[in-house]
Amino acid sequence: MLGKPGLDHVVGPTGWRYGLMEAITEATGDPDTDVAAWFRDGAPLKILNAIPNRGMFPEAGLSEAQRASQEYYEARGAPEGRENYRSFEEFASESEEELQRLVREGHLERIGEWEDVVARWPDAITTRIATIVKERPDGTAKTRFVVDMRRSGIKGLATKFSERIVLPRGCDAVEGILDLLRRRKPGEEVYLITVDIADAFLNLQVREEERAYTIVRGQDGTYYAYKGVPFGLATAPLLWGRVAAWLMRFIQASMARDRASLQCYVDDPLAAVRGTAREATHIMLMMMVAFSVVGARLAIKKLAAGPSVQAWIGSVLSVEGDAVRIRIHLDKAKTLKLLHRVLGGRAVLGRGHRPEIAALRLHVVGSSRCGPTAADQHGESGDASTTGLGGILLSTDGRPLRYWAATITEEVAQFLGARIGESSSMTTFELLALFVGLKVWGPRLFGKRLGVQIQMDNQSALTIATALSSKGDSSNHLAAEISLLLESLQVKALDLRHWRNTINIEA
Repeated sequence: MLGKPGLDHVVGPTGWRYGLMEAITEATGDPDTDVAAWFRDGAPLKILNAIPNRGMFPEAGLSEAQRASQEYYEARGAPEGRENYRSFEEFASESEEELQRLVREGHLERIGEWEDVVARWPDAITTRIATIVKERPDGTAKTRFVVDMRRSGIKGLATKFSERIVLPRGCDAVEGILDLLRRRKPGEEVYLITVDIADAFLNLQVREEERAYTIVRGQDGTYYAYKGVPFGLATAPLLWGRVAAWLMRFIQASMARDRASLQCYVDDPLAAVRGTAREATHIMLMMMVAFSVVGARLAIKKLAAGPSVQAWIGSVLSVEGDAVRIRIHLDKAKTLKLLHRVLGGRAVLGRGHRPEIAALRLHVVGSSRCGPTAADQHGESGDASTTGLGGILLSTDGRPLRYWAATITEEVAQFLGARIGESSSMTTFELLALFVGLKVWGPRLFGKRLGVQIQMDNQSALTIATALSSKGDSSNHLAAEISLLLESLQVKALDLRHWRNTINIEA
């Protein structure tokens, strides 16, 4: 292949064909020249060895978790560590079985006594393990270790990097499926396939000198060192994200662009394929062969294929005629409880314009159904004070169509940890207005691909709406709910602008 004989025999410690990967990278001019080398030489943990930035993901600094981990490192005890978390002992048999599985499969190495560890790695630090046992859909149990490198301080040592991973959203997958649907010819359908990549992070081996930071302890006091990159390292998501991105580019480039669309969420790839049943089956098989060719092992028992898939990043995707449906399964108790407390019996829903409600504005700047084009396009305007909140449904030319309004009760304020009448709670109430407005007018926006412009006169709320996260519990809860709503409404982009009080004449 590629004019270089024998590449199929150039295999790294975990079975990945790094020689073939290097040849593919060179032949295609792929910018990520590090991935193949990681399977040959081992992956850097960005503690002693830096991870070069190849422009695959956005630049980023230290995370809050890493800063907290640095504080744990300063206050750490003896490097040989304490006993593992209680769950490791509570699930003693499962923990031991998983430990030995990792040893058998070459992901973990038995070292022996602590003296044996420091003889090999003088600066070694032990990390505690927690055990999680989950029931699979078929009733069998799955055991997973959580290696707590945050509290051991190791996560805070990983500073030689400048990227953060970006994962696909549900609407990214929907966009690819819709593109295939638009190209569909008579007799063709769009089929979906999902399958897991087995032991994703552990496929990458750690460089020998940095294995000092992967030490764990078994039930009998025996110490082990990870060979593969364990989940828990600050490095792990970025390293595997670079590998997954390389795989997706390789496989997508191997297929006709108008025949297949791929996304990968961590170790869960999703492929959409256009063609007759026979053609689609052929393309899907070729994709699976492409994974295997470079050494990626697939969990075939988790494979799902057809016009719908039952599990991809917590959702059910299905192709229904000319449209795509994405269903998200959530425990909605808290969301419904919040909505009931805000709207239950105390809201005013009607036609017309409430001129005192207009500081926060949402406008649909582009809209089309997941299938046929929609003629109806709407925007929403809303605002909050320290005692009430509301919103206006606007047409694209700014005409008010309907409104909603609600008083903030003491029950709502306590639920959110806010205080009525105090300006310190204003950011929370502004976010609540955005959340409720999206829920109230959601049925009119559902099934559309939207670009939304948001104008706020509260800079803090604008910042949280941009990041869709916050350090504050109540604001972070609302931000998470807003994020899920935007995803369910298939909002593609947010145009966030600060609407200064001096120009907020409607409010």
